[in-house]
Amino acid sequence: VMSGHIEKNKVPDLNPQPGFYIVGVSSTGMHSNGFTGGRHTLLAPDATLEPRAEWRVHYTGRFDLTDTPEELEGKTILEVMQVPTALYMVEAALIGQELNDNRVYGINITGNGLHNFNRVGNNVAFEISDPLKTLPIHRLLMQESGWDTQKAYTKQNMGMGFAYIVPDLETAERVTSIINGRGENRAQIIGQVVKNESAELVTRLHLGDSVYRFEGYNG
Repeated sequence: VMSGHIEKNKVPDLNPQPGFYIVGVSSTGMHSNGFTGGRHTLLAPDATLEPRAEWRVHYTGRFDLTDTPEELEGKTILEVMQVPTALYMVEAALIGQELNDNRVYGINITGNGLHNFNRVGNNVAFEISDPLKTLPIHRLLMQESGWDTQKAYTKQNMGMGFAYIVPDLETAERVTSIINGRGENRAQIIGQVVKNESAELVTRLHLGDSVYRFEGYNG
């Protein structure tokens, strides 16, 4: 069912420039696009949970829904999995109404993780130098799956469910203030857009002394 559409000529030209800022917004957990991979990684192949043998083989974990791994800080697997996916529409509407700046746009960090930044732009790189903290469920997933950091940040949101690209520091601070003022999600400035000599768009994640490169968009 079509609920609405935006006329193509009203879609702004999304063209981030060097010097633009990146504001990250917290997630609440695995979110919808990470849920299937998460349950396959964590849950044991139990016939009661998944009666279909052809699908049960995908479950490679060691936990039951009632287990409370230390990483989840007293919560059960089921409790953590039932946390609703954060929605960002109200915040986006408020930001759009207050700022009315078509250079401000949002990125949903869903399937493909940090590769989502690489969907728009020309000769730029997205430097994430101060990322949001990962959630307990993400740390448990990394432990149980054996994913390295590179893979984890392509398969899960890793604590950041949404992001905004904005033209200057003042706007970044205002966007952060609007989001944090509502109290539902947490936002912070996580980095900047910089010039890139290569035509291939790239996002670089800085964690301690390590830098992880996410080139192009695989969606």
